[in-house]
Amino acid sequence: MQPNTVEARVRETPPPEKVPWRLLIGLGFGVVGLLVLVGTGLFILVRAPSAPRGTIDNPTAGETIADTIDVYGWAVDLGATGNSGVDHVELYLDGTSMGEAQYGLQRPDLATSFGTPFATAGFTARLDPHNLRPGQHTLEARAHSRLTNSLTSYTQTFVYRPPSAPVGHLDWPEEGASVDAGVSDVRGWAIDTLATTDSGVDQVHLYVDGALVGTADYGQERDELGTAYGDRFLHCGFTGRVDLSGLAPGPHVLEARAHSTLTLDDTTYTTHIVLVQP
Repeated sequence: MQPNTVEARVRETPPPEKVPWRLLIGLGFGVVGLLVLVGTGLFILVRAPSAPRGTIDNPTAGETIADTIDVYGWAVDLGATGNSGVDHVELYLDGTSMGEAQYGLQRPDLATSFGTPFATAGFTARLDPHNLRPGQHTLEARAHSRLTNSLTSYTQTFVYRPPSAPVGHLDWPEEGASVDAGVSDVRGWAIDTLATTDSGVDQVHLYVDGALVGTADYGQERDELGTAYGDRFLHCGFTGRVDLSGLAPGPHVLEARAHSTLTLDDTTYTTHIVLVQP
């Protein structure tokens, strides 16, 4: 018999004049409900009304996190009497179980809103995001109702952005340099100092006046940066060539946008040049 089944059965009973009509609180097949005695022997198990409520309070919707946090929220079934109506909550991250949350925490606000039996309907767990890919993720709390033996899901999205400390520079052209119209060399370097296994940068794109003009060759050896920041940052230089021949003489903006492997974001290094006819 499935947990949510409404059960009706006939049994031998004394004559109706000897058995007054009454309601019996029943617990059967995993369902809390009412046993209603009708006539001379018909019992109907009527499931108690279920009214699940809950939420994930932390993290908040769309919140950006960078480190381990406490997840917390609450879950109840308002159809319950004498308890919260929920016996456990399991957490999922992007559809994969994180295990059961600690359920039964004090929530005075719920006692005020719903009554004393719901005062211990809070849940909590720890979330370590360091193995997650940067970007948006979905947290789900599945609350199990003691009344219906069913689950109700409460979801929240958050953004993981790991700690990052990008550093870099456009070495050439120098700031304010006069550059001949034509093809020009570009040189510089870029790292993310919080990277632990490599330079923290995987590519550099070049822009002139906001328009993409090419991709630099990243990974050039820079001894001075390996000395300054550590061996993993030794190969952090980039070189490239940009064609400026189609631009009008005068001031222009050259950008190198370095892509971080930690945050998947770009950091822009800028220099202003003056284009002159040769």
